[in-house]
Amino acid sequence: MSPRFLRVAALFAFTVAASTAAQAQGMFRAYLASYGNDANPCTVTAPCRLLPAALNAVANRGQIWILDSANFNQGTVNITKFVSIQAVPGQIASIVAVNGAPAILISNFAEVVLRNMAISNNAVNPGTDGVEVSTGSVIIENSVLSDLPGKALNVHENFTRARLTDTAIRNSGYGIYATSGATVHAARVQIANNAHSVYAYGKSGSYAYIYLTDSSVADTGLEAVGDGGTAFIQLTRVITVMTAGLAATATNAGNAQFQLDASSINGIATISGAGASIFSMGNNWIGGVSGGTISHYALQ
Repeated sequence: MSPRFLRVAALFAFTVAASTAAQAQGMFRAYLASYGNDANPCTVTAPCRLLPAALNAVANRGQIWILDSANFNQGTVNITKFVSIQAVPGQIASIVAVNGAPAILISNFAEVVLRNMAISNNAVNPGTDGVEVSTGSVIIENSVLSDLPGKALNVHENFTRARLTDTAIRNSGYGIYATSGATVHAARVQIANNAHSVYAYGKSGSYAYIYLTDSSVADTGLEAVGDGGTAFIQLTRVITVMTAGLAATATNAGNAQFQLDASSINGIATISGAGASIFSMGNNWIGGVSGGTISHYALQ
């Protein structure tokens, strides 16, 4: 066998191996469009059609760019890697909850950014939650979560985290729901027309923390339930307009606490159980109190 043939064969083998390795690693940026096809390589000139295809194509810590406004899923979108998913400015990417399941499920300690998204329910074949974080974290920006029969944002299990900014949550069973070791930070969020607006549930031996800043809540109340664990909700510059106010409920030696700073609570604040409390920095307006007294602290 000639030396030249051996060199050509070796070069061909190296090229195939390099190509296979590149495919295994995935691309840094994958693209979706309403006119795409999942048989495409998810490039900007040959985009894919649905999010699962783009997630398979993109590398860990990569980006998925959605080029136009359309729906981009047929079932639950399972995300198990570090990834940013965003519609280009001026476009809204729709993801729906369908067939008794959530629209998006984040697990495997994934870290996900969602930007310019409309997450809602399939009215013909309804789903449950909008974004469920079982392990990992999510950042949601400039988005709308609406019409979800279950929880618009469902954050649970130890060390799960969610951050929301400039986002609307409406017409759902629960707006923000945190439990079992979850922490949620929300700023400039509008929450309206949900059966339960904001709900922190402290299960036995665990906690749920929710921090709401520069936001508004309409129609239904905010609930901190410490059922053997700790439920904590902090409101800073929050305006509520509702038929129900704040409810701090402690059972089974649990703790339920609100902390209020520069906020307006248009509704009754209900305190129930030995471990339930509401603390005010003295610069809040609260419609009334039932079942206990509010502790006041001077501004420092």
